[in-house]
Amino acid sequence: RFHRHLGLELRAVALPRRLHSRPFLQVGMSLTPCPNFRDHLSGVGDEFPIQAFANRGYFVLSVENHSYEAVVGTKVAPSSITRAFNTDFAGRKSLLSSIETMVRSLVSRGLIDNRRIGITGLSDGSSTVQFASLNSSLFSAGSATACCWEHTQNALLGPTAARGFERNGWPRQIDANPRFWSQISIAQNPARVSFPLLFQASDDEYIAVLESYNALVEAGRPVDLYIFPGEHHIKWQPAHRLAVYERNIAWFDFWLLDRMPTTESGILEAMRWKAMRDRAVSNKDKPIGVATQPPP
Repeated sequence: RFHRHLGLELRAVALPRRLHSRPFLQVGMSLTPCPNFRDHLSGVGDEFPIQAFANRGYFVLSVENHSYEAVVGTKVAPSSITRAFNTDFAGRKSLLSSIETMVRSLVSRGLIDNRRIGITGLSDGSSTVQFASLNSSLFSAGSATACCWEHTQNALLGPTAARGFERNGWPRQIDANPRFWSQISIAQNPARVSFPLLFQASDDEYIAVLESYNALVEAGRPVDLYIFPGEHHIKWQPAHRLAVYERNIAWFDFWLLDRMPTTESGILEAMRWKAMRDRAVSNKDKPIGVATQPPP
């Protein structure tokens, strides 16, 4: 199907839920992004097993990502395209708006429950999950890989990476720019994060998520982080890929369906998530996870 935002066409594949013992339970899940349409049945990096989700009763929406050029137009240099995309987060706003438009269309047709909508992403998709956590009230749980953008990223990654970030429109470390970071930084705005977050990171990328993760822990927001040794941007080890699949399913089962795992290790993890939920509810008036109020 084709949906439009700002004159752009965004394609998606919908996998309707299969009926099971609780056919009345309707769940939405947005999976982002898929830059090539052939990737829709697995998603980039194949960390979110959408066929397995559909078999468990989830309505899965696999969304094709806009190219940066499609959002901001043709520029002389690639860095100019990325800079225009990042200026006031115009590109990220466009992606999120397109996803929300499609999801709300499914809600209006009674196909999904607007209290039980999850969002996932790997690579550029994780940036959309991060942005949604601060700028959307539509989602009740999220899972991201290769996250996050924070003010300290230049210090962590060094001058060469910092110069590249600056060319692409990111502020320098010495620039305060609170308006910019208010739209994307979890670490500076942990209390605004609107849904529980799961991070499953490789051991050569996990440093980038630590500031966001620690801020959420200190703020009492539900968050979990798992680090996989010997992995890179795309995980390749079969045992790790299986663990990622199983934990992603368990995470959304818990937060969206209030469903506990059946394995001993899974139950132990879910008991930790329950403790996070209990603490978050006691520390904040806004309910967390499946109890999150639907958007107006």
